[in-house]
Amino acid sequence: MIERCSGVIVNISSVAALFPQIPLLHYSAAKAALITYSKGLAKEVASSGVRVNIVTPGNVESPGADAIRQDIFNAFGIDPSAVVAGIPLGRLGVPTDIAELVGFLVSDRAAWITGSNFIADGGESPGVCAFSMGMRLLPVQ
Repeated sequence: MIERCSGVIVNISSVAALFPQIPLLHYSAAKAALITYSKGLAKEVASSGVRVNIVTPGNVESPGADAIRQDIFNAFGIDPSAVVAGIPLGRLGVPTDIAELVGFLVSDRAAWITGSNFIADGGESPGVCAFSMGMRLLPVQ
């Protein structure tokens, strides 16, 4: 990509990176590292014409995510309907929700976007992320 002076990388993280919970700390740490790496890489390769962005999905239906959610529900006695109730758009995401965002990011329509983290979670995340100037996550009350 650097030799061709063009290319796009879209890394897939998880909202678990932003809101780590005890049963998934290892996963949260890895996904947080991916966000940090992607932001640094975006700065490193931008002058070579390569763009790097991150998509950070929330609760999306997939066999793997469904199994993890079920394990958490069972371990903590959580009612599965509570997850959907906490999503303002009223449903879990589906893989095409994420794929459409990735498709946009790799297209020429996103030619001036790099180093950005796109949270796609149906509005579920309970905070405002302000990462510039050393700000930290500010909870919404």
